[in-house]
Amino acid sequence: MPPVRPQIYWSLQAGRGIAAILIVVYHTAAMMGTDQPYWRIPLLHQRFTGFALGVQFFFVLSGAVILLAHFDDIGHPAALPAYLWKRFRRVYPIYWFVLTFILVSYAWRPELRASPKAGFLVIVSNYLLIHLGTLEVNLNVAWTLFHETLFYAVFCLFLIRRNLGLFVLGLWCSLCVLMVFLHGPVGLREYLIAPVNVLFAFGMLAAWLLRTRAIARAGIIAALGTAVITAAIVVACLRFDLGNPVQYLAGIGAALLILGTARLEELGRLTIPHALRFFGDASYSIYLIHFPFLTLITPFVYRTWLRQPVPPILPFVFLPIFAIAAGCAMRIWIERPLLKLLSRHKPGWAQMTKEGRHA
Repeated sequence: MPPVRPQIYWSLQAGRGIAAILIVVYHTAAMMGTDQPYWRIPLLHQRFTGFALGVQFFFVLSGAVILLAHFDDIGHPAALPAYLWKRFRRVYPIYWFVLTFILVSYAWRPELRASPKAGFLVIVSNYLLIHLGTLEVNLNVAWTLFHETLFYAVFCLFLIRRNLGLFVLGLWCSLCVLMVFLHGPVGLREYLIAPVNVLFAFGMLAAWLLRTRAIARAGIIAALGTAVITAAIVVACLRFDLGNPVQYLAGIGAALLILGTARLEELGRLTIPHALRFFGDASYSIYLIHFPFLTLITPFVYRTWLRQPVPPILPFVFLPIFAIAAGCAMRIWIERPLLKLLSRHKPGWAQMTKEGRHA
């Protein structure tokens, strides 16, 4: 009996949730470890440096998810409007909500450490998620979304023509790898052809293998991927290093883990608990809101701690829990209703099928 290809790979959704949680823990450790005027425990920041690689895991996941979701649309330009609408609906509305909240909060509370970056181009760039002469961001974690939208633009070319997409993707990745060894202009090195962009291709390769090859020994592949990404995290923590080699090592591990677990799911040998599924669904909300939430709540927690000192492990445990809970609440009460509303009111231009007919 051939394996069943699920409509949703819950293993990938679980990966999103785990990656988001890793990033929340990392930012908590950084805030408690090095940010003034708080606990100042540098070793805490150092020992959790590797958790920042959750971002690299996200990039690989994005490459895999986009190709799996639109594999059958490749070479069909008529599928482009629906693709663009789906990407817009998934990324921008809830991001705009959080960004606007941040700008208003910082204007209302100027004493906050992270004041807004002013300037017309900064604000426009932040809302468009396209760098226009500036690399400034008002939402700390939003730098990754600029790379996401860049990848979405490159993937558009696959829908127009497969060979065009392959050529541009290959050229783009080659230039990105070149930036590992060269020092080009900041706008190129940090954005357009940043080395981190290659991670999207890692995910696409994993998805392509999953769709086109009969993958054997999926359990071994998943275990190997887990070992490699764990090794990258350990190296980053021990050496306080998030350089390109460590990021690429984490990317390779993530691609293997995605390939192995998705294949196990197809074979019916892996079932993802509902709790992890929920965290996967809520991962984007958690990712967007956790840093501004920590920025707002940490001063209060720290002042409380000064009045009643307890072992620092307690705020280190509870701050991420509160931030994750805030993200889950935003998923339930804001993001999910917003997505449902946008699904019901899909614009006419976005309802074209790849055959060129309205769905």
